[in-house]
Amino acid sequence: MRRNVGVLLLHGMTGSPTEMRPVEKHLVNMGLTVKTPILAGHDKDYLVLRRTRYEAWLQSARDALIELQQECDQVFVVGLCMGAMLAIVLGHENPDIAGLGLLSCEVGYYNPNTTKRRYLFPIAFKFPSILHHFYWTETPPYGLKNTRLQNLITSTINESKKGNTTKFGSFRTYGSLFYEIHRLRAHVNRLLPEVHTPALLIHSLEDTMLTFHNALDVYQNLGSEDKTVMLMNGTDHMLTMDLRKKEVAALVGQFIEERLETACPDLMTSQIA
Repeated sequence: MRRNVGVLLLHGMTGSPTEMRPVEKHLVNMGLTVKTPILAGHDKDYLVLRRTRYEAWLQSARDALIELQQECDQVFVVGLCMGAMLAIVLGHENPDIAGLGLLSCEVGYYNPNTTKRRYLFPIAFKFPSILHHFYWTETPPYGLKNTRLQNLITSTINESKKGNTTKFGSFRTYGSLFYEIHRLRAHVNRLLPEVHTPALLIHSLEDTMLTFHNALDVYQNLGSEDKTVMLMNGTDHMLTMDLRKKEVAALVGQFIEERLETACPDLMTSQIA
């Protein structure tokens, strides 16, 4: 007898569980068990986060997945940006995961309009120890088209300038964090052909941080036979919080429903009536 269905939600780099709340709310309303952990280093100040390696982020996700698997018989993993890369690794490590939701996933295609100095990264990555000392503070639009949220984030940005983490996350981004993303991305790219978990990819055509070519590249290289890519207008990088957040949440919910209908129709009837 199956008990219930769980969904693990993973936030992005320098983010927080807050950015996943709209999706979490929708899935909870569907009757699903949802866990939204804060990843290693993100619950501390910038002095801790800047020295946190991607392996620690991944271990946070693993620990949360284990807890969810103990409660549920079917588990899905949904991640945003860096969280989507972690989801891919979990899919590789756990073939029994029922599905992956990969939102604004990153594999290396940056928007040149907002990353004009990124060409310096390959040089800086040769000296990773110095990257702990260099940072920049994000400025509008913060990956959002929603001007209300932009203004709200701007009003709290002084806290993150002091090195503190706000409810929206930390907007102080150290070079060392991008070095860890670089390492994680290389790991994910090696794994993609070996991941056979059903997957839904959603990306904005107007993403000011990562171009939609990231989603197309993941779609092409992912080993899954059951995979779908959806490209959206009217939203920016932060799909889970921006102007089309309800539609994004609904698409994730529909993806889960469809996989459950195929795999376990009896469970579908009892959990999501």
